[in-house]
Amino acid sequence: MQVAPRTYRSWKSKAPAARTVTDAVIVKALKDTAEKPESLYGRRKMTAWLRREGHAVARWTG
Repeated sequence: MQVAPRTYRSWKSKAPAARTVTDAVIVKALKDTAEKPESLYGRRKMTAWLRREGHAVARWTG
């Protein structure tokens, strides 16, 4: 599929959305819990753990 150079440069110059950035930070924090006791937590406990770690998460995020 060909994309015009001007279209590609326009897309490349835009900063990622704030939600994309915060989601990436939270996913990294969740992946870092592998092989730790926190990896066994359910949704509610993981949300509480993320909040204790300083992440601003909604209750449906974890």
